[in-house]
Amino acid sequence: MNKDATFEKIEAWLSGELPEAEARAFEAEIATDAALATEVERHRRGREGLDRLAEQALQGDMVRWQESLNELPAPPADASPATRTTKWIIAGVLGLLLLVTVYWLWPSTELQPNNSPAQENLTPQTQPPVPIAVMPSDEPVNENKDVKQKEDKNSAQLIAMAETNLSDLRGAILQQYGQTMGDEDEENPFFAAGLKAFKQNDLKTAKKDLLQVLKTDPYFPSAQEMLASIYLGEKNYSKAAQCYESFVRQSADPASDWRLLQFYLADYQNHKPEFLKKLREISAPGNHHRFQKEAEQLKREMGNK
Repeated sequence: MNKDATFEKIEAWLSGELPEAEARAFEAEIATDAALATEVERHRRGREGLDRLAEQALQGDMVRWQESLNELPAPPADASPATRTTKWIIAGVLGLLLLVTVYWLWPSTELQPNNSPAQENLTPQTQPPVPIAVMPSDEPVNENKDVKQKEDKNSAQLIAMAETNLSDLRGAILQQYGQTMGDEDEENPFFAAGLKAFKQNDLKTAKKDLLQVLKTDPYFPSAQEMLASIYLGEKNYSKAAQCYESFVRQSADPASDWRLLQFYLADYQNHKPEFLKKLREISAPGNHHRFQKEAEQLKREMGNK
C-alpha cells in the first residue's frame, strides 16, 4: 500500500467511514504491523490537535461577538418599540450565527470509531529486537491517575536505605545507553526525545516524552525504567515502584531484582507483602542470587529497625 493510500485509509478508519468488513481487515492489519499502528496513533493525535485549534478559534469568535453585542448603543429611555425590536433582532441574528458556528466547528464524538484507538486495543504479534527489553503485557503508568502518597506514614529510615541502594540507578541507565546506541538511533520519536532529555538531566521534558511511549512499543519497558528513576528523584515512590515493576518483568538482570526490592522498600507502606516476598527470594541460601549477601544484610538491618 503506497503512502497516499495509507494516509486516506487511516483517515477514513478514524472517521468511521470504512465499510464494516474493510474496517475489520484494516484493524487486523494494524494489530500485526507496529509501524502502521504508530502511524495511526500519529494521525489520531493530529486530529485531536486540529480539534483543539478549532475550539480555540471558536472561543475567540464568541468573545468578539459578545464584545460586538456589548458595543451596541443602548436605546434611549423614550425609544420607540420599533427601535427596541430592531436591537433584539440584531442580537437574535448574532446568536443564531453563534449556534450555527458551534454546530459546525465543535468536535464531534460521532465521527470516531466505536472501538478504542489503536494504541489501547491492538498489540502487535511481532516486534523487532531491541537492546534492553521487549514489549511487556502490562499497562503503562498513567501520569494523570491520582496515586495517593503516604510518605508521612513511611519510615524516613527505610526511604533513606532504599535511596542509598538505588543511588547507582541513573548511572547504570546512562551507561547502558551510552554503550548501545545514540539518541538518533531510536525509531520512536517520543522515546528518542525522552532519552536525549534524560541524558541532559532535563527530567521534566524527559518525563513528558517518555509518558507518550505506548505499551505496544518495544521501547516501553526502557521508558518505564527511566520514569522510575525520575519518579524516585521526585519522591513519588508509589509511581516509581509501578514503573520499575513494568521494566523488571522484561529484564533477566539480577541487579533489576535487587533494585525492585529497593523500590518496594521506599514505598514500604504500600508494598510490604511484595517487599517481604522478594527479600525472602533473594536471600534464600539455595538461590545463589548475585545479591544474596546484600539481601541478608538488609534483612538484619530491617530486624534492627
